[in-house]
Amino acid sequence: MSLNWNVTLVEVPDDRKISILKAVRSLTGLGLKESKDLIESAPVSIVKTSIEEEAKKFELELERAGAIVSVVEMATEETAETLSENFKAGENLTFLEAMQQIKERVSLLRKEETTAQEALATASQTLSEVQQQFKQLSPELEKVGLVAFNEGKLPGSNEQKIVGLLKNIAETKIKLAQEEDARLTRHEESKKGLWSKIKSSVGNIFDMRETYRGQLTENYVNLAKLIITSDEESETLNQLCEKDLINKVRELSQIQSSAENVSQKANAEKIKVNLEIGFITQTAQRNLHLCASLNELETSLDGLDPKLRETIKKDAEKVIAKDKQAVLEKDYPHAKNTLGGEVALIDDYVVISHGAVFKVLNFFDQDANLVKIPVESITVINFKESGILDGTLEFVYLGYFPKPNEKKHNQENVITFRGKECNEKFKVFKEIVEKRMREVKQKPASSASPSAADELAKFANLHKEGVISDEEFTALKRKLIGL
Repeated sequence: MSLNWNVTLVEVPDDRKISILKAVRSLTGLGLKESKDLIESAPVSIVKTSIEEEAKKFELELERAGAIVSVVEMATEETAETLSENFKAGENLTFLEAMQQIKERVSLLRKEETTAQEALATASQTLSEVQQQFKQLSPELEKVGLVAFNEGKLPGSNEQKIVGLLKNIAETKIKLAQEEDARLTRHEESKKGLWSKIKSSVGNIFDMRETYRGQLTENYVNLAKLIITSDEESETLNQLCEKDLINKVRELSQIQSSAENVSQKANAEKIKVNLEIGFITQTAQRNLHLCASLNELETSLDGLDPKLRETIKKDAEKVIAKDKQAVLEKDYPHAKNTLGGEVALIDDYVVISHGAVFKVLNFFDQDANLVKIPVESITVINFKESGILDGTLEFVYLGYFPKPNEKKHNQENVITFRGKECNEKFKVFKEIVEKRMREVKQKPASSASPSAADELAKFANLHKEGVISDEEFTALKRKLIGL
């Protein structure tokens, strides 16, 4: 099985940001701003590669710089995609069955993600505490590292890391010496006149001595820690350090190593979870073509992971808008116009899907093309035949009032149709809805309550102001008192 290696920058300690920034720039070739943005986004993937040696190189360089790094071996997209094949609807698995399995699997994955996140937070807290304790020991460790470097007392088995640190210390000492010489030169030059003094002042702004001193201290501390954590119990080591310091450093190093392992495993788990959820989401989107109705879609989304639900819902709206018309025509009473819109009676809801013209007018509103009106709320259905002008079918219902001066064909409760051939089918649809309205009204109605009286008073004021017509007011009044 082909594998990818994902190198993730898990954590960037505050006191190591500069060295980590340099390492990231060196490894990735990114600019200063891009590298800074990258490390501030931790945890973040630094590189994905099919070569294990390259991944290990990134890991080593970033760890040398002081970063906490995770290297995760993960399946390629082709392999990972097979994880979601079990949730693909088809001959042996209905749309609802597949979506139910997706719900259960995603729910389990989210729990695993939460567990990993909690473990990551605990490990991060532990590492922060260890870092603070090491900071308190820095003065002692710096002395140990300085003596070990100057006197060549280098016991320990971490040879490669020690060699790397020795090289860094030697190079930094050279740079510091060069900066010292440059400072002395600028000081002498500043005595020659005003212009030389100005140049000297500008040079002092870019003085790197403090930076190099900080790097030396950091390297001496790291050198001492490497020497102390060596498995060897040598006389040289005992000469360099007190026993209490050795025990303390080793204890903290073990805690640090354990926390880093937990952090790496938790980060790897999060990556794998997100990978699988990504492919399951794609499978759910491919399943949508087998969705039989709007009602079935709503059922399939019930109880779904909120993030996934939002993704599927947006995709489903596109599918329904484009190729669910035939399904609605087969399963529900409907009327389709020649302008791209349709109205259907679905589970005691009048569902209006507006056409392309309406969609353009509502380009920034994803839900503007779909309106659901409960049959029990409809008071009047106004029908106007198509002739020279477009025909309209208007559903007047409780709680909806058109905006002032809003044109009829722009109202969300109105569907417009064109051509005499549409007159009959929209008229038949009106009669079907009215029949269903009568059936709903035959159910026992509750008596008027104080809230109904308030509603009646509100409608009376609207009628008096001319917002609603006599016919609409009469219908609303009859509805409120249960007639």
